[in-house]
Amino acid sequence: MKSRVFSVTSVEQIKPHLQDILQEGLAPTLAIVFSSITHDLKELPIVFTKYDIEVFGASSSGEITNDEI
Repeated sequence: MKSRVFSVTSVEQIKPHLQDILQEGLAPTLAIVFSSITHDLKELPIVFTKYDIEVFGASSSGEITNDEI
């Protein structure tokens, strides 16, 4: 299993990351998402569903990062 980590500040920024991952030849099936409730959480699963990716998520309130603030 290969994994990729990316951080975005809006739901709209997810799609380009997914397209890059697909161009690498990977076929993700699961996304683990930590998101602030300030984002449009109704739109979030729609983006992943377009790529047949299941979503598991939680609100992070900013505590979980990928070496970024």
